Amino acid sequence: PQYISPEQAMGKKDLDAGTDIYSFGVMLYEMVVGQVPFSADTPFSIIHDHIYTPLPLPRKVNPGVPEPVERVLLKALAKDRIDRYETTEDLVHAFKEAWMEAGMPMQGTDITMHSTHFKPGTVTADTKTPTPPPMPKEQPSAKKKSSPWMWVGVGVVVLICCAVAFLAIRNNNRAARQPNPTAAVNLPNATQPPPIFSQPTQPAPPLSTPSNGGPGNGLPPLNPQSDTPEIAAARELVAKNPQDPDAHLQLAFAYWEAKQVRPAMDSMAEALRLAGPDNKDFLLKAAGGFEQREAWTPAANLYLRLALSYHGAEIPEEIRIGFNESVYKAAERADMTLLVPFEQIDSIDPLLGHIARGRHALFSGDLSGAKVNLAEAEKIDPNAPEALLFKAELTMKEGHPEEAKLILVSLSSDPNNPEWVRIMADNYLKTMQ
Repeated sequence: PQYISPEQAMGKKDLDAGTDIYSFGVMLYEMVVGQVPFSADTPFSIIHDHIYTPLPLPRKVNPGVPEPVERVLLKALAKDRIDRYETTEDLVHAFKEAWMEAGMPMQGTDITMHSTHFKPGTVTADTKTPTPPPMPKEQPSAKKKSSPWMWVGVGVVVLICCAVAFLAIRNNNRAARQPNPTAAVNLPNATQPPPIFSQPTQPAPPLSTPSNGGPGNGLPPLNPQSDTPEIAAARELVAKNPQDPDAHLQLAFAYWEAKQVRPAMDSMAEALRLAGPDNKDFLLKAAGGFEQREAWTPAANLYLRLALSYHGAEIPEEIRIGFNESVYKAAERADMTLLVPFEQIDSIDPLLGHIARGRHALFSGDLSGAKVNLAEAEKIDPNAPEALLFKAELTMKEGHPEEAKLILVSLSSDPNNPEWVRIMADNYLKTMQ
């Protein structure tokens, strides 16, 4: 996750060279600055930062980074693809120019290549390789004339880095496209919950961030300047009851209400670890709490975990309604795919899986993907309330309000439809008046 691009993290399908440029830019950032731009206790937090958190300025992290090089890194790691370099060649050229403009020496090798006797596949090197001298704090502004073979060496290094980045991204894409082997036939085992602030196939690990005087107490780092009274009270409750999942859940709610997403997710991960994977009462309480706060992505994740905990047995109607509503509403958010895998939605309700994919595509600007998934959902049940609601949304987007209005009126007037569907239909009708 440290090398994923924002658009890939959001589950967008139209990936191109801009994604590779971002991931390669992370590698350049790491080599120049000394660390990756985003790192945290959980993969979710790292991915969330790639999407939403401004890039840590290289010169603030490492004052030794030259200003021209910082400009190149900022452009390569722009959140929006259109703000990055158009091609990898542009990035490589800009990086070389910035490096030379800063007067930085090329270091790391004592290999000498003799152009008059060079043959493919052979290089000559001094038998003794001295340790490179430390980089001086101040560099002369004059640029040294470089040997053409130096650029051959630089080109080889860049080519290798590009190849590594490409293979990593390709393998990541392949892994992302692989269906859950159990989801195609049976419901996934409870030991393979949907990813929530941890690795997809593992329960959330305990936190180990030092806080309030000791590591491993399950508390996110203390920040008195941004803590609300609710957060302070919840933190005190956790400090008194560190093994109580309900205490960590209340802290997660307090952080969420303060719009502190990462601490909220970390607290929720600790609560889940303490509660256990099959604690239905706790999962229902947690899902309902996020649902009340209209936090649809974490609510959908928790309802999905709750549905999977039944291991193929009939899911109670209350849980199925909450599951359908939260998945439907979470699908319009960019971060939905980070926590609610489509394949695991399929294992509970294939129709809802297509609607979630289609609605996610619709709100990402992919009308063709939205249409394809609506068609697949209608093959299963064209009269399902969720399918009709999504059809109305898609019809409005295509500029056919009268057709959409007919669908919405039928949905809002049918008492057999779920209440949340009727409310959404009513709200759309009000905006059309």
